[in-house]
Amino acid sequence: MRNVKSLVVCGLSLFLVVMMALVAEAGSIAGTWKITFNTSHGQMEISGDNSKYSGRFMLSVWEDMLDLTVDGNRISFRRAVADQRYTGVITGGHMSGNFTQGGIGNYPWSADLQTTQGNTTPQAGGISSQEEIILNAMNTGGVGNGPTQPTVLNTSRPYQITNIMTYHWNNGRGTAAGGTIGLRSANGTMYGPWGVRTTPGQGGVPNAVWIANPNVIIPPGSYTVIDSDPATWAQNRQSGGRGMTEIKGKAQ
Repeated sequence: MRNVKSLVVCGLSLFLVVMMALVAEAGSIAGTWKITFNTSHGQMEISGDNSKYSGRFMLSVWEDMLDLTVDGNRISFRRAVADQRYTGVITGGHMSGNFTQGGIGNYPWSADLQTTQGNTTPQAGGISSQEEIILNAMNTGGVGNGPTQPTVLNTSRPYQITNIMTYHWNNGRGTAAGGTIGLRSANGTMYGPWGVRTTPGQGGVPNAVWIANPNVIIPPGSYTVIDSDPATWAQNRQSGGRGMTEIKGKAQ
């Protein structure tokens, strides 16, 4: 009888250890993730902690992760486009699972952690080197070609520019290849232009997303984004006629 009780106690202990390990393994999922939806690739950003998370992801434009829930090592969220519903399991810096579209189908998705939310390096004067969005002229509205207003970044402190993204939907045709992106200061100083890498846009539109990674430091000031192909650069009413752009940087 004592042996049976011992086995039960050991079994319960092992169960608790496993459950605690699963929760600990999930840990905080806040950070930047590289995500794959079926055959499409993009980026996912999650912020918050185990009590409450919020997030967004980008394939061609940024979209909110709706109804985002994390329960132990399980995650679920919804994408408004085509009513896609995602469920998955978190294993350390990896997530994987399946999603449905309009209540049907069963498609794979996965994500791998790239940087954590707390992965920052203190700078002189207490400034953190955490990457942040410093210009966001993106939205999910319908777009046309050719900006009617300049896309301008205004900064009151120096920034290391880490990432510049411009969007070239071009009536669903995308572009033949990527071009260049630069920044021109109000005093005429030109930073760049820098060559870009490209990713498909929504629906697989070729070379619609242009991404440059300059990693240059610019002083405080006003900077106009210079895109080498303004004829295909997307804009709309919600962007105020500005070319659709997102710029990330680290305060210096």
